[in-house]
Amino acid sequence: MEQCWTRLGTHVEEMKYSDLVTTDIQDPEDYEKAFNLLSQEFTEHEHTDLNFYDYVVLVKYKNEGVGVVTGMRHLPSKAIMTDIVVDPKYRGHAVGIKLIEGFFQKVKSDGFSYAMGITEPHNRAAINLYKRIGVTQEQLTVTIVDVNQGLAYLEQKGSMLKQREKRREKE
Repeated sequence: MEQCWTRLGTHVEEMKYSDLVTTDIQDPEDYEKAFNLLSQEFTEHEHTDLNFYDYVVLVKYKNEGVGVVTGMRHLPSKAIMTDIVVDPKYRGHAVGIKLIEGFFQKVKSDGFSYAMGITEPHNRAAINLYKRIGVTQEQLTVTIVDVNQGLAYLEQKGSMLKQREKRREKE
């Protein structure tokens, strides 16, 4: 009897972990596969050039791109995983494990001792995966600012500080 996995209403034939292939972007077809996975999961990446990243690891199953992880050099001993995406119909089939393993191998070969990542608190599947592989979770505050708004505020604040200095010089 042929075994199959059913996930989210999709039919996926039995996959073996050993059938998952980790690769760099080798050609335009790989680039397209990785880009499609990333931009479908994160719409803000629809204009991202994957060459921006220091690391792009693609996992293929039967030559189909089923997962991608991107990363950057961060500190002399630390690399950061910036995005991890697994095609929804292949989630729960160890693709994430293969992606992280491939990323770890790449950064280790470049001399990095640590990998960091940011995960939204509601992403329980990712957090559980990270716990299984021994990740230490730290409480951090992630800040995001629109640079134009931030500059406008800083320029205004700078102007106020200069005026204060002038008043103090007169006293």
